[in-house]
Amino acid sequence: MELKEQKYVVTLADIGNLTRAAGILGISQPALSLYIRNLENNLGKELFSRENRRMTPTYFGEVYINHARSILEIGKRFLDEMEYVKHGAKGKVTLGLCAHSSASVLPDILPPFQAQFPDVDIAIREVQDERDLEELLEDRKIDFALVDRTMPGYKTEIIKEEPVVLLVGEDSPLAQRQKSDPSTPISPGDLNHTRILMESTSHDDSYFVRYLKDNFGIITSQVLSLNSMDTILNLIRKNYGITLIPKHQLETLDLRGVTPFDVLPETSVKTLCVAFASNGELSDFAQGLLTVIEDVYGTPNRKEKDETQE
Repeated sequence: MELKEQKYVVTLADIGNLTRAAGILGISQPALSLYIRNLENNLGKELFSRENRRMTPTYFGEVYINHARSILEIGKRFLDEMEYVKHGAKGKVTLGLCAHSSASVLPDILPPFQAQFPDVDIAIREVQDERDLEELLEDRKIDFALVDRTMPGYKTEIIKEEPVVLLVGEDSPLAQRQKSDPSTPISPGDLNHTRILMESTSHDDSYFVRYLKDNFGIITSQVLSLNSMDTILNLIRKNYGITLIPKHQLETLDLRGVTPFDVLPETSVKTLCVAFASNGELSDFAQGLLTVIEDVYGTPNRKEKDETQE
């Protein structure tokens, strides 16, 4: 990328003298004079007024020169960045995740990653529906996805598991029972045939019927999936159902009128998984981000589950 035209005009405008500008540019004075004259003829307007060997930009020339400076600056940044990439000093990682996970996950992982890889760009693709992440993985538009479940058709690494907490209305039968008999824990069997409210933007009610049975042993056909946790909490306050959430979410919720309980025996849920294509290899930088995520969440043993055969 030479940008000779812009360099010649900007240099002449800065120096104001053909002979001196030609010396800086490494060409002869007649050659520079002819180049500028031919350019003006092509543009149909003079770029410079000529008085006593002094070259002064016309108004038309000033407009041209302002844009020429911008083009030269863009060209410099372009060449600098390509030089970084050519020598392997810079790269890019693209991470996909659902918008509802961003607030809790990104502040944990982005600062330590940038500290270890300051010359690597990280792009974030947020989606509302987890199924969109499958499409992004399929089209290789992201290096890997952060999800809260294993994904059929993709290799999944479980990063974090944590206990679930039951939320009920403070004057619900379950809450009253615990007040009168706190020594008897709530078990999954106590929740059978209860209306359970689940937060989701990507799963229907039938998915959660299977999910609750497979993960918690809870048998119920009364499941209502809703997009908003605020709506779920308001319904719980009216005793229109209960919900199960990962324990860390308690810190972010308004629990007025709602009582949390542990469910025993303690049951863990996958709250953070990494999904990536089984037939694709992670780049060095993507592997670096994955290692940072594992370190941040203290993944004790790297658990991988290949769901491609399911």
